[in-house]
Amino acid sequence: MTRHNQEGSTLVVVMMLMILLGGLAAAYQSVTWHQGRAARSSMATEFALRAAESGVAYFLSEYRADPSYFTLNPAPLGAQSMGDANFRLESATAFGIEWDAVIVGSSDGIEYPLAATFGPSLVIIPPRLQVTGDGSPGNVALDLQNSTIVGSYDSTIAAFDPGAPLDTTIQVDGSVILENTSTAYGDVEASGTLVSGSTSNVTGTFTASSTPSEVEDIDLLVVAQLDASKTANDNSNLSTIFGAAWTPIAGTENYGDLILSSGTYVVPPGTYRFRRLELSGSAVITFDTSSAPSTLVYVGEGAGTGSGNDLTLDQGSKIQIDAGGGSNGLLTVLGPDADLVMTNGSVLGQEVTDNGSGGYHQIVSLGGNGSSDKISLNQLSQAYGRLYAVAHEMTLNNSSAWFGSAIVKSATLSNAAQFAVDSDSLGGGLAVPGGELGVLATWRVPDSAP
Repeated sequence: MTRHNQEGSTLVVVMMLMILLGGLAAAYQSVTWHQGRAARSSMATEFALRAAESGVAYFLSEYRADPSYFTLNPAPLGAQSMGDANFRLESATAFGIEWDAVIVGSSDGIEYPLAATFGPSLVIIPPRLQVTGDGSPGNVALDLQNSTIVGSYDSTIAAFDPGAPLDTTIQVDGSVILENTSTAYGDVEASGTLVSGSTSNVTGTFTASSTPSEVEDIDLLVVAQLDASKTANDNSNLSTIFGAAWTPIAGTENYGDLILSSGTYVVPPGTYRFRRLELSGSAVITFDTSSAPSTLVYVGEGAGTGSGNDLTLDQGSKIQIDAGGGSNGLLTVLGPDADLVMTNGSVLGQEVTDNGSGGYHQIVSLGGNGSSDKISLNQLSQAYGRLYAVAHEMTLNNSSAWFGSAIVKSATLSNAAQFAVDSDSLGGGLAVPGGELGVLATWRVPDSAP
């Protein structure tokens, strides 16, 4: 090979190496650029999230300083800077005593919308059957007998199907008896033991000697409702609606008696204070909560003996709710020694537009009431709602049914009675008087945040 040919070959090799090195350099530069861009995007997303979280803290501070802040400063509000990022209030919508807001954090062109619910401290009535007992694990607190059922359903999907109940959780401070073809669908946790007949069973796991769950003390909330209703009630509406059937009782309690045996009535939103309310025959009362919630307060005057101080429904009478498609509902407050007694196919708390749901109905009572307090449903009666009455003894008999949830002292179900836990909300939490305003929940806005 001549010298010129050798030089030519060397030149070709050098040029190929230069092209290869140039390509590698370009590829490296491209990878580095994309990696840098991804890193900057990731960092901007993180900064946007932190900005949104800072915005939540900022608006919580403003809300605590003035609970009318979101009313006086309607969204949207302009962005507030925090270094290279910022946040703004995109929207704020009132839901009863709460506000749902969307705070958007922004950094380097990246936005992160974060939703938050602002409101007072709340007591949540859990979706389950919980029996608090008398403090002795050896005593029976839950007794299921004669073809009774405890299960669950989701009222947003379908009505309760006793032929195919969903599983639930039952918590008992005490012992449990299941007998004569009764079934608990799901898990049962008890501080005591289980006594089960040969044809009765727990479909899930039974856990004996378990530690009882804490039950929140709501006496402060109930007392506040009882006291406030003395002066802040709308009882004047009742004379117009019910005429002579409504009897105001003179004295400082500012309550009255309402006794009905027929008729259909609609009661507007408000707070109504009763010594007793007794319905029978074909009497139907519908509480219209389409524009605002209502509260019913039962004070009573006796020691839970069943006359003169109870909420009593008989002979197919009804107390129902018309929420008008909204989220407002009914709060029932049972005073000291006030009982709930239902017989002969009566109905309490059902939403008129949805027979498979319970609307929004919550029933609360003091924790220190006498042992005679009772929740009694008999002969095909039905109640819908969340019950928080740790001093009451619940009995469901003769194909009666409770749809919702309950925390009670004891529970006895017999003769094809049903307790159906509604896994849907059936109403929000109960505001604690004097409780601190706070952020009840935060979540990323779906399908919009990076």
